[in-house]
Amino acid sequence: MLNSINIPTAAMKRLLIFDYRCSVCWGPLITDGEDGLLRVLTEEGFLDQSGIWRVQARIVLATGEWYSDSVAFTVASNLCREPPNEA
Repeated sequence: MLNSINIPTAAMKRLLIFDYRCSVCWGPLITDGEDGLLRVLTEEGFLDQSGIWRVQARIVLATGEWYSDSVAFTVASNLCREPPNEA
């Protein structure tokens, strides 16, 4: 049986985003999780490389710390802004 977690009361809630180099970063959440979902807002340049990325939720409560399964998503080349070549 699955237990639900009261996300809005969490001391920390983050969506960890793993880029193509397996580096971890995160952006600001735009929801408090009241609907059971966490959403992140990314800025221009955040998704700087096309390819497969992964996202995972991290929730910290006074009673413990939980991680969701990680989910893969594709960043298409027309959606990312490659860093400019410096001559």
